[in-house]
Amino acid sequence: MRKRIFGLIFVFFIGFLNSSFASEPTVEFFSPKGEVKGVRQVTARFTEQMAPFGDPRLVEPFQISCPETGRQRWADGKNWVYDFEHDLPAGVVCEFTLKPDVRTLSGAKVVGTQKFAFSTGGPAVRRSNPYEGSSVVEDQIFILWLDAEPKESTILDNAYCAVDGISERVGIRIITGDDRKQVLSAVSGRHWREEEKKLSELVVQCKQTFPNSSRVTLVWGKGIQSLSNVPTSQDQKLPYRTRPPFAATFSCQRENPDSDCIPFLPLQINFSAPVPWEYASRITLSGPGSTVHRPQLPGENREVKNEPVEAIMQPAFPFVDISTPVDLLSTMITEKNPAVLVRDFKTQKTFIITRSDVIRVMW
Repeated sequence: MRKRIFGLIFVFFIGFLNSSFASEPTVEFFSPKGEVKGVRQVTARFTEQMAPFGDPRLVEPFQISCPETGRQRWADGKNWVYDFEHDLPAGVVCEFTLKPDVRTLSGAKVVGTQKFAFSTGGPAVRRSNPYEGSSVVEDQIFILWLDAEPKESTILDNAYCAVDGISERVGIRIITGDDRKQVLSAVSGRHWREEEKKLSELVVQCKQTFPNSSRVTLVWGKGIQSLSNVPTSQDQKLPYRTRPPFAATFSCQRENPDSDCIPFLPLQINFSAPVPWEYASRITLSGPGSTVHRPQLPGENREVKNEPVEAIMQPAFPFVDISTPVDLLSTMITEKNPAVLVRDFKTQKTFIITRSDVIRVMW
C-alpha cells in the first residue's frame, strides 16, 4: 500500500514539473541542425509570441556566429527566419545562440536549449569526369568538381583508389601546372549549369595503373578538410570499371558461317577501344599480284582524320558481270582500285581481274 501511494506521489510530481516547464516559453523547432548541404534559410519557432505581428520593431533573438551573411525577419509572431544571400558552400559552420535578455511579448524568459548549430560539411564531389559507373583506362585521370576548395594535405592522406586484385589502398596524386591545364582544356562542356562555375576543380590520378576488366573505386575519404578546417564525415565512393584488354576483330559478310568472305563486299576491322586514325590507317590488306589495299573510315566520317576511330573497312573492288568487255574492265582498274571482281552467275564463281590479266588478254 505504501509503495502504491509513493508511486502516485512520484507520478504527480513528475507531471507537475513537466507542466511547469511546458508553461515556460522555449524554442520548439530549429532548422537546420547537424550536417546539411545547400543551406539557404534558417528557421526557428517559439512556443509563445515574440514579436507583435506587423510591428516594424525588429526583435533579434539570436547572437549569430557565421562566416556567411544574411537577413533576419519574422514570418509571424512566433516564427523567425534568417535568409542567406546564396546557397551555402561546403566548409561553413554557423551557430545561433539565444541572447540573454531575449523575452517574449509577455516578458517571460525563453528557457530550454539556448544554442543551435549546423555545418555544411567538408568538401564533397558534386560531379566527376568520367561519370560514376563508366569505363576507364588503365592510367585514368579524374576530374572532380567539389562544392568547396579542399586542403591538399588532407586529400593525400584520405583519398585513395580501391582496386580489385590489389589488397592495399592505392594512393592518389594531384595533377597541377601545365598538365592540369591540358586535361581541363580537353573536356568540353565542363560546366553544364551556371551554378557549376562556382565549383572547385580538382584533377587527380591514382599512383598505380589498373588491371584490365577490374572494378575500381575512387574513394573521397572521411577527414578531407575544407580551407576552413571543416572535414568530411564519411567516405564518398565513385565506382568504375577498367576497359577489357585491347583487341581488334575482323568481320565480313558471308553466305553462311562456314563460307569465305563475299569478295565484292567490304571487309571490316573493329577495335575494342578508339584508335587514332594515324595508327589505324597503317593497317593494310595484301592481295594478289603484290597489291596493297589501304583502309577508309566507315559511314560518313571518311574525311575525319583527327578523331580516334573504332572501326575501319577495306573498300570493295568494282563488281561486274563476266560478259563485261575487256576494254571497259581496263578503265575500271585504277590506282585506287587495282582489281575488278568478275562474277559468273551461271557457275556462281567470282574471279579477281588485275591489270596484268587485262594486259595478257589484250596482247
